[in-house]
Amino acid sequence: MRFSQALRQKKNSGRPVVIPDLKCISPKEGRLIEAGHVVDMAVALQQAGAPALSVVTEAKQFGGSLELLRQVVQAVNIPVLRKDFICTEAEIAQSKACGAAAVLLMYACLPAERLASLYHYAQSIGIEALVETHNAGELDLALALGAQLIGINNRDITQLECDDGDVRRTCALVAKAPDSVFLISESGLHTPQDVRTAIAAGADAALVGTAILRASSPPAYYQRLCRPVGIKICGLMRAADIDCCLAAGVDMVGCVCQYPLDVPWNVSAHTARQLRAHVSASCDFCLVTGGSTQQILDVADFVQPNFVQLHYRETMQQTAEIAAQLLKKGIRTIKALPLDAEEQKQQFGTAQLPDIISQLERSAVYALLLDRRSHCNAAQQRVQYADWPAALFKQIRQMSSKPLLLGGGITACNVQQALIACPADYIDVMTGVEDAPGRKNEQKMQQLVRSLQKYRAIRPEKEQKGVQI
Repeated sequence: MRFSQALRQKKNSGRPVVIPDLKCISPKEGRLIEAGHVVDMAVALQQAGAPALSVVTEAKQFGGSLELLRQVVQAVNIPVLRKDFICTEAEIAQSKACGAAAVLLMYACLPAERLASLYHYAQSIGIEALVETHNAGELDLALALGAQLIGINNRDITQLECDDGDVRRTCALVAKAPDSVFLISESGLHTPQDVRTAIAAGADAALVGTAILRASSPPAYYQRLCRPVGIKICGLMRAADIDCCLAAGVDMVGCVCQYPLDVPWNVSAHTARQLRAHVSASCDFCLVTGGSTQQILDVADFVQPNFVQLHYRETMQQTAEIAAQLLKKGIRTIKALPLDAEEQKQQFGTAQLPDIISQLERSAVYALLLDRRSHCNAAQQRVQYADWPAALFKQIRQMSSKPLLLGGGITACNVQQALIACPADYIDVMTGVEDAPGRKNEQKMQQLVRSLQKYRAIRPEKEQKGVQI
């Protein structure tokens, strides 16, 4: 099967397309995998659902070889891309002889005329070329060439992965390409949200290497990268339940800490700190809290979460101030939006949604949460959705570039229905996976994950996207 055909088939399944990038060494991160283990890793990632693989063959900086490429091709039955600093026809012919289905051609390493010559040579011998770009000028050249497989490298390859490029470069460039072109966001993607951000912006696939190979279980992490929606489990009170979340592949866990109202999930700052220490690096920790600005900043300083979720009566000014201060400490902010217009007016001084979103867009707030649970019903042990807030969600999605979370009454039985109405970036689940406040049910959590695996995401057309983050 052709490399592009395998990717397009995967895309048609409605799930994010992720291509594992196998490299022994990262110039920035060091040794990732021993050469003798690469073949086993390739087979494991194919079994985890990878539609294609990339193998880095450059020897000096990345520890690769043509023999490694040949071994991987022989061990799997999916197409393999050869990644290297290819600059001659002989290297392309060599790649085909080793069984590669595609080669990488980079404008950063080749004059435009030379790349065009190599591109046409690859076509003539029946091997596909992924044309890599890094800026608008290079993307224009690739489009003029007629390339149908185009990569957007979020990093400057001439710096050998040592710069700080991230998915924002993909978001800035992707809208320039017509929908007929298959676009791959490369390098600088570390998390499932990075992948979802690139694809929401209009990329067709993501190529990820270091993050997969650094994971404690690369196949399990690969499957998390391919999940169209992130999972946040909230109301954690016990270390044992955090273990269940980690085993299920949850993206984020949260605990309610020093909340201003008497709710059954509330824990002390000391307990929150102990729970935080129990969470592995592969999962984010979110502190759900409220109160004065100083109280929130103090508890965040003490617990050191990845995220703080503001879920009380924070005004726009307070929200912006807290988010800015937390960002200086490397902590991102999630702000819960009241669904009721009167509550919006009391909290933000206006119920005009465009005004609210415009102000939040200018703030350091990272993500927005639509949740039927608010400070008005915070203590209820079950929150039911009569109707999912589809119209409100659509309005916010059109006005905001920030990730959106959906919460309140989500269970394994209704999660697909909820996401069809409100195609969020994350679901936020608390009572839907527990037997009693703070006592999570492992079976319910596994059922939730399985239900999400059946969810088919519908990606908007590229011309409607191209958002900034």
